[in-house]
Amino acid sequence: MNTCWLVLVCCFACGGEEEKETPVLTSLTIVESPFKLDLNETVKLTIKGMDQNGSEIDITDEVLWSSSESNASIDQSGSVTGQAEGDVTITASVDDISTSIDIRVWDSAAPRIEIYVTDAARFNNGGPYKVIRYDEDGGFAETLIDSNLGWPQDIVFLEDKGTMLVSNLSTNSIDKFDISSGAHKGAFAAVSNGPTRMKIGPDNLLYVLQWNNSAGVLRFNLDGTFVDSFTSIGVNQAIGMDWDASGNFYVSSFQGTVRKFDSEGNDLGVFISSNIQGPTNIWIPQNSGMLVLDWKAGTIQKFDMDGSFVGTFATGLSQPEGIDRLPNGKFLVGNGKASTVNIFSSEGTPEGTLFSGGFGSLIQPNGVVIRLVNY
Repeated sequence: MNTCWLVLVCCFACGGEEEKETPVLTSLTIVESPFKLDLNETVKLTIKGMDQNGSEIDITDEVLWSSSESNASIDQSGSVTGQAEGDVTITASVDDISTSIDIRVWDSAAPRIEIYVTDAARFNNGGPYKVIRYDEDGGFAETLIDSNLGWPQDIVFLEDKGTMLVSNLSTNSIDKFDISSGAHKGAFAAVSNGPTRMKIGPDNLLYVLQWNNSAGVLRFNLDGTFVDSFTSIGVNQAIGMDWDASGNFYVSSFQGTVRKFDSEGNDLGVFISSNIQGPTNIWIPQNSGMLVLDWKAGTIQKFDMDGSFVGTFATGLSQPEGIDRLPNGKFLVGNGKASTVNIFSSEGTPEGTLFSGGFGSLIQPNGVVIRLVNY
């Protein structure tokens, strides 16, 4: 009896705990995301180690840092310094484990073109909404804004204030953000029927279209104070606007029309009602006709300034929305379903895409705005 009891005690005592697995370093991560580094700027990079169970682990061995190009130097403390413009890959290694980060070295004082894209993501189903900033060549992307957004539609820059305005359809608001950092600076204005496109007009007032309830076109001072409802009648699902050389004002409706108003906002009737299915943006290039992006048809249609159909300006798009023009005359157009931005010549000839689909985590571009910096 005593022998059996000793055996049982030994079984419980010896088998009560499993031997713990020793954590081993299996992967490295450079904490910083791909970013831009100014000439002669120095940034200290941070590295994190993970074990075989996905838990963070202290790195006790030496970390070796290296740079793929001479345009950025890095010391063995992880401090990287921009030396010349261009792209570079920085690598951190511990024994046979390594990780890398891509950095673009740039001259922030040089003239440049920045391209901003609003991402409607899954429309009114909760995002993730973003404003993404791209370089002119589309080779670098950074998410500038990813909070205080609600189905973002358009961007207007107030350069003298260091502010960018973003219209948010689902939150009925226009919000202010810092141009450089993307930090939220508060509300600019409340727009009860869902703001879509915004433009600064010939009178230096901000014109704002509304999506819901056949609401009118609103005007605001650039400090956010309300001026008036400009148009004599409302336009339901208003989504695009522009002016001609005579000051007449045009508004597109996603329901398949473009409406014309005079320079005082008086209604001049329907300008276009055929050869478009679901228009978004409109663009009048130097009064040489009107371009209409057709979201439903996947085309850009051209009309003369009498409203007569001229022909199809561009094809090969899927849910086009968002358009702006580069200084060289080429157009950038948001290609929604392809998650990219397409390039067209001034005559509508396709010239490829600015970047591959989904670059910068873009899902559904619906606003494309060019910013000229240091010009």
